[in-house]
Amino acid sequence: MYERWKRAVVHLEAATDSESVYDRIRRMQEFQQRGLDRPEVLRGLAELALTRSRDVRFHGTALFLEHNGRHYLVTARHVLHDEKGAKHDLEEEVKRLEAAPVDFRESVLASARERALDRIFGIVFRVPSLDELRHGGQDASRQFLMNLGAGVS
Repeated sequence: MYERWKRAVVHLEAATDSESVYDRIRRMQEFQQRGLDRPEVLRGLAELALTRSRDVRFHGTALFLEHNGRHYLVTARHVLHDEKGAKHDLEEEVKRLEAAPVDFRESVLASARERALDRIFGIVFRVPSLDELRHGGQDASRQFLMNLGAGVS
């Protein structure tokens, strides 16, 4: 029984980018406006492609349970909640709605605030345990937990 529960405890690593996709696109556009034939532009685009990708990591522990053929991940909110991404998305929404009518803007922002509360990391890895690594569990190191945000919030 102990071994079964021991396998139910999983270690997670969530990843996100320190720079949002919107900011990255803006920087790319700025570089491209300078002219693609300039060496500094090419260096800048290369640097942009190589940096700030999945460079923010959060770690935590969870219970991975199966009941009636469905899988559940039970963990603390801070392990999966992408607070930085939620904050940035909300700021972007505020910028986009600056010129909108007040009633419309408030309605959309209320919805955006609600979504921000449920924002989880798009990339979550299952980190193999020490026992798995010692006993040849290399395949476990490549496991991703996908679609955690699918379905009802």
